[in-house]
Formats: sequence, C-alpha cells, structure tokens
Amino acid sequence: MKLRRPRRFAAAMLLGAFVGGSVAYVLRRVPARDVAPEAELGEVRLGRFEDADLERPQVPARLVPVAAGVGQPTDIAFVPGHPSKLVVTSKWGSLHLVDLATETRVTWLWLPVLDALESGVLGLAFAPDFTESGRFFVHQTPRSEDDSVVTSALTELRVDPQTLAEPRVVGELLRIPQPHGTHNAGQLAFGPDGMLFMALGDGYAGRPARRSQDRTNLLGSLVRVDVSTSGRYTVPPDNPFVGQEGVRPEIWAYGFRNPWRFTFDGRGRAIVADVGAARWEEVAVVRAGDNHGWPDREGFVCHPPETCTDAPDEPEPGDEDEGAPSAVEGVAAREGSTDAPGNAAAPPAGPSSDFADPVLVYDHRDGISITGGVEWQAPGPLEGAYIFGDFGTGRIWAARLPEPPARVEELTALGRFDVSPSAFARDAEGRVFLTDFRMERVYRIDLAL
Repeated sequence: MKLRRPRRFAAAMLLGAFVGGSVAYVLRRVPARDVAPEAELGEVRLGRFEDADLERPQVPARLVPVAAGVGQPTDIAFVPGHPSKLVVTSKWGSLHLVDLATETRVTWLWLPVLDALESGVLGLAFAPDFTESGRFFVHQTPRSEDDSVVTSALTELRVDPQTLAEPRVVGELLRIPQPHGTHNAGQLAFGPDGMLFMALGDGYAGRPARRSQDRTNLLGSLVRVDVSTSGRYTVPPDNPFVGQEGVRPEIWAYGFRNPWRFTFDGRGRAIVADVGAARWEEVAVVRAGDNHGWPDREGFVCHPPETCTDAPDEPEPGDEDEGAPSAVEGVAAREGSTDAPGNAAAPPAGPSSDFADPVLVYDHRDGISITGGVEWQAPGPLEGAYIFGDFGTGRIWAARLPEPPARVEELTALGRFDVSPSAFARDAEGRVFLTDFRMERVYRIDLAL
C-alpha cells in the first residue's frame, strides 16, 4: 500500500535563515525569536493505553515537567559534576542551561546554524574528562557563505567546568557535505572506550540513494573518532575498516537511513534507533563493522527480496519521500500500511545473509518515527530496560534488548502521551528524562505505581 505524504508542522518546516549573521563561530546576542519568555511548566501528563498497547504488559507512567521554553529541543545532556544541571539544545542554534534545583533556565550559548528542515544543533556530548578539561562537543549544521549548501559539522567547545561560565568554540574538527537538509541524523555520545561516536543519516535528496552503502563517504554511518587531543581528531587504529582502500576509516558501522538517536547501555553495547521509511521503525544492537542494510532493507524486509535469504516477497515501497520524518522535522499524522502486522516481536521476514539484523522493529500502526532512548537504571520494575518512544504518536515503551540474533519478545507500554519526544537522557540517579519538541518542554518520567 502506498503511503500518503505526511503533514508536517509549518513551524518545523519553515524555519528560515537568521537575520544577518557571520560565518565565524562567535558568541552573539541571541535572536529575539529564540529568547523564550518565562513559560509555565504546565501540568503532569498522564498516559493512556490504546490499540496494540492494550494487549502488551503495562507499566503506567506520568511525565513531570521540569523545564519549559526550550525552543524546539533536539537533545538533552546532564552536565558532569553538576548533578542538578542539564543542557538542552535547540534546533534554532541555542543551548539552554537548566538548573533543576533552582528551577531556572538561561540561554547559555547560541551558534549560527542552518535550521530549516532537519538541520540545526542536533546533538551534544560532554567529554569523559569534562570535570577537568571543560570540553564538550556539538553536532550542528553551520551557516556558510552560501546557505544553500548544507554540511554537518563536529565542533569542539570549552567552558570553565566549575562555574560553567563563558562557553566558547574551539573549532570544527570534522565537516561532512550533505546533499540535502534532511536525514542529517544527530546523536553524539562517548562510548565506554572514551571514543566519540557520531550518527549520520543518508542525506536523502529524493528517492533512496545508495550513500549508506557507499563507504567512500560518511553518510548513513556511525562514525567513531578519537578526540582526546584538543583541536583535532584521529582515527582509532582498531576501527573496523582502517587500512581498507576506498573506505573512510572513521566508519564504525554503516547501512543506516537516519539514526537520529543512539546510546550505550550498561553492558557497553551501542543501541541505535533508525528512523524508518515505508513501514518499519527499528532498534539494533550495533557492533563494529556491521552493515544494517539501508536502502536494500528496512527492518527485516529486503528490496529486492533476493538480497536476503528466506525473506518474504513484498512490494517495493513507494517514493522514499513518503517515509517517516525524524524528530526535528515535526509531523502531525500519517497513515500506515493497514496490512502490516502489529506485533513488534514477529516481523514477517527472515535473516539477511549480509546485513546485521535489528533486535526490535515496530510497524506504522504503532508509530511513524522512532526516537531512540536510554537504559533505565533507577531501581524498580524497569531497571535495565531500554526506554524509547515514537515522535509521531507520543507512545513510550520499554524493552529488554537481547544479544543478536535474538529478537525482543514483547514491548512493555508506559503509555501514550500528548508529546513529541525528540530525545531522552538519564541523570546520575538513573532516572529518565525526555524533551518534547512540539510543546518545547523537558519532562521526567515517573512510574505511576
């Protein structure tokens, strides 16, 4: 079944270039539109259970607001050494510093970025030695002399780690040309090995191109670099493609469509959520050198079928433009394929001979755009579970992720909420927080037991 083009929020689609501006990275006055008035936190949001979630195990949750007025948030990270403070990145270019203890929020820094479509400030990560070095990193799409040219940039910044005063840009470490302002992915995170990982989408620009399978570029991949020396990056010698001719050595895994969010769990595993196209949203436990199949495969379904062993013969999906957007696009609704099974644990496909399989998929009756989450580490019934959600439907689930090739047997539903989750984070106590792109708030997830 061909899917209808999604209806997108005008605010997310029509954000244009900033007035004035400079190509240099300097601290500047925040544009008036990005200074949010003191917003009311709002009420606690209670979830509801609908459709397939009625048949799943349920752990009722509520969303407790902790910050408001963070314009179109794209990422959230707690500040090392400051357990009550977190930074929220905005699609528009601002970084907000929020103090949960004093219930205050300030615009900490603003970067001149392209912010149309899926561009903007997309991810942030604090260095493992932040409490000493004050170093942190952002993934952004910077402005340039020609704003029709989109690039993804890994940028290093520094701040006093005690006072958090006067953050400044050190410089760009890596810049990646993009063919389009969509499918730029976003997440940055340090692995347990101290290396920095960066998620990049396939760049879209029309019907599915094969950039995710072309390892001469970094698009559609999970990049791993060493940033232990300020001002530059190096390629770790144990990256899986080091020394292979015609392959970018920064690539750690590839074959992704738009891996908007990923995390590392308590076992050190890379957990990547890849936003789907025609039918399937997916979560994978990713290992060095993995090829996750896009655009030859979505979920467990291959196109054409002969690219997988024992795969079902399914019709080709429609124009890839009709697939799900990632969180930063914004989406009101989209009709899914009505003949797709709703059981996340039993997709109609076999394993691939060449591709690494996901451990979890769900179809577009459950949701339309996955937002990857984090591991719940607070004591209670969800301890050790992976918490994630769907940007389009506001559903939040928990899953216990097995080792591949095993698959998730069932999802646990936490509820459906009137939010558009764009990012998740965990504090020092193991509690999980999320950002709501649509209502521009930060919530803490509490269990309503």
